[in-house]
Amino acid sequence: MNRASARCGGSQQDGFDEMINVLFVLPGLGSGGSERVVLDLAKGLDKENFKPFVFSILGGPLEAQFKNAAIGLFISNKQPGKGYLTLMTQIHQVIKECQIDIVLPHHWVSLFYAFFGMILNRRKVRLYYTEHSTFEIVSLQPFYKIIAMIFLNFSAGCIAISREISNAFEKSLKISRRKLYYIPNSVDQGRFEQPVDIRKTRAALGIRPARWVIGTVANFKEVKNHRSLIFAFQQVQEKFKDAVLLLIGAGHLEDEIKSLVNKLGLKENVLFLGYKPDVSLWIRILDIFCLPSFSEGFPICILEAMACKIPIVATDVSGINEIIESGQNGLLVPSNDSKQLAVAMIRLLQDNKLRAELAQQGYDTFKKKYDFKQWIKKYERLFTNRAKSDYFAPQNQL
Repeated sequence: MNRASARCGGSQQDGFDEMINVLFVLPGLGSGGSERVVLDLAKGLDKENFKPFVFSILGGPLEAQFKNAAIGLFISNKQPGKGYLTLMTQIHQVIKECQIDIVLPHHWVSLFYAFFGMILNRRKVRLYYTEHSTFEIVSLQPFYKIIAMIFLNFSAGCIAISREISNAFEKSLKISRRKLYYIPNSVDQGRFEQPVDIRKTRAALGIRPARWVIGTVANFKEVKNHRSLIFAFQQVQEKFKDAVLLLIGAGHLEDEIKSLVNKLGLKENVLFLGYKPDVSLWIRILDIFCLPSFSEGFPICILEAMACKIPIVATDVSGINEIIESGQNGLLVPSNDSKQLAVAMIRLLQDNKLRAELAQQGYDTFKKKYDFKQWIKKYERLFTNRAKSDYFAPQNQL
């Protein structure tokens, strides 16, 4: 990593000291939800009052998007098993030279390094920790749980993107409610407003106009439960021979899922699209969006489908059932039940009216509860609280 001063954007410029300089810390720049949340948030902040920076321990496919957004980006490229002190020093250097006011680590590994990088500074810096899944909280080993509790005791607060995560902070890490900030995720709806030629986009994938298209956006890992979706789609395909399933994402289980698809004779009907930098294009060509996960933090792909007015079928698990009310703005089925997942998808394919109603009600939910501009304002209110709240007891009514 080059010296931070070269990328701090003019720390000696007039008015720099009046800006609130915000540093997001990420484990990497992969295609997951937390990286996209940080990208949207950093882009959405009012640039007259806030200057965002991102420090990432590793690079990844979203690197170009961060750079194109003119966000100050620092990548450590830490090597596995070494470079721990160097990493802390690098974060410390960025905080110091970019005059950072607020540090926002996402995920436990980022908190660990960001905390030490912060306390080495003489500047009065506030740290807000964001976690994106209850699993990362409740699965901490006793030693690391104690470390996390100590770190968070000296932080300004924890940002919970779901009620389930808020409860995990309170019960597992004993975080006081006065330090918990409930800020559900959002997505920039502007990304979904550009016109898309659905027929042409489908044709580029070899999909004929009359075929039903089901899809998901999820990296290939165990918690996303692609196996259940494949078994469910097999049942859908028995009734709708021309149905197509689009799988958008990458990950270490991709080859395993491909083998399952081949074994079930679905190769001609299941398309693996890999990582896509802009999922909005692909979500909008779907007839149904499906998310079969075992659990979620607060899935932005559900919000993206809502913003695109695509009806949703998903599992009734934490994170998802905080957004979806079954029968109102989507359909929920029991976790890991491929039969019920298939039944729900077939029901939607057979009922045009229901499909349209759920799509509209999902969109209405997004606009009412997860509006992007209101989401940005919640963070801006949190960041500007430093002038009127105690350092260790910030106000959490956003």
